[in-house]
Amino acid sequence: MEPDAHLRGVRSVEAGADGDRAVRDLYARSYARLVGVVGAVGRDRHEAEEAVQDAFVRLLVQWETVSMYEDPESWVRRAAFGYLSKRRRKVRNGIRAVVRHGAQPDDTGPSGTVKSRLARARAALAPLLREDVNWHV
Repeated sequence: MEPDAHLRGVRSVEAGADGDRAVRDLYARSYARLVGVVGAVGRDRHEAEEAVQDAFVRLLVQWETVSMYEDPESWVRRAAFGYLSKRRRKVRNGIRAVVRHGAQPDDTGPSGTVKSRLARARAALAPLLREDVNWHV
């Protein structure tokens, strides 16, 4: 999504009046470029959008420091790549865990305890509903 679409949901930025304007300007000026770069490296535009958005959220907290940098956009780019790297590492570790331990067994339904409790609850409620309902478990 383009910057204007994302800014519609932003109510305020906790960076002060000058910081607010500067962050908004940086966002509007660099969002599309950052998504393009991160997307080209990561080969997934949606993942790139999420990474860049997360980086801008982190920027809000760090703005007082990052605003002093010569090129704040490079900080956002680095943060976005860090997010992408962390996310990919989690996926890779998850795959390794599945390979190492095997897939979880497919649980197709509730256990016998759940079924029996549900049957007792339905039997107790049937007279209160004053309907002759034939419940199948």
